[in-house]
Amino acid sequence: QVSPQHERCDDEQEKEKDDEEDAFQVAKWRPPPVTTTPRRSGSSRTGASSPVRSPPASPSSPRGTPRSRSQNINSWSAKFGGMVKLWRCLDVHGNMRVSQVQFLRSLQDLGYSGDTRELFKSLNHDQTGTLLFYHFAPEAAQRVAELLQWARANFESLGNVLASAVDPGVRLNLQQLSNVMKRNGFLNDDAIRDAFEIADKDGDGSIDCSDTRVLDKWDFPEWLTVTPDEEAAEAMKEKLLDNCQGHVLLAWRHLSRQAVVRVSWHEFRQACRKLFAAEECR
Repeated sequence: QVSPQHERCDDEQEKEKDDEEDAFQVAKWRPPPVTTTPRRSGSSRTGASSPVRSPPASPSSPRGTPRSRSQNINSWSAKFGGMVKLWRCLDVHGNMRVSQVQFLRSLQDLGYSGDTRELFKSLNHDQTGTLLFYHFAPEAAQRVAELLQWARANFESLGNVLASAVDPGVRLNLQQLSNVMKRNGFLNDDAIRDAFEIADKDGDGSIDCSDTRVLDKWDFPEWLTVTPDEEAAEAMKEKLLDNCQGHVLLAWRHLSRQAVVRVSWHEFRQACRKLFAAEECR
């Protein structure tokens, strides 16, 4: 049970982090390039030029689109056994996050021949200097978070799940870990495989209780393990617009207190708590 005072402290610390990230975002943001193209004869009585945004890069562009870069890293990661195993090579400190400097250096050391800076930019969705696991491999992150949520609810940690089944120091391969998890009621094979690949830091095909610490200390966001609620999202937007007399930009400012083009989880949660009663805002 977390006391309200501790929760407020956590919120304040999280808000400070968000403020730092937002300040970084404001300093970094630049408007998109704009070119002017004269109208065709007869298309305007005044003959004025109209601003036209530069067209997006075509799929054949050397730089490529974010989607093509993502596909590139997905195909390249196959030589390591997939995105999760590649992440294990990048996250050398076992923090479930990788700095931009570490990301660029690691990919170069691993022989990646593409544009590492453009790749980092396409994967770093919140535009900070740190790449998070759930941005790098979102589907795998959701599965692993689901497994950890189950382990913490029933055994307090994944390490305790293993400790309840084997003696200290005994190492388990993937099949043995799967048997332990399923005997205790967790049946998602993909989640078990993903968690095993992260914990198997040296890649020898086996783990013990100590290897699960990288997962047990992962403080993933609470929204990662919930099912999207489309009805609640529409109700929230409708109520927010009602409070702002239908002004969309004013409604956005109620979410983004720093007036930037993104909203942190802390800001979104705080806005929902102000809009809805406590029993409605879970």
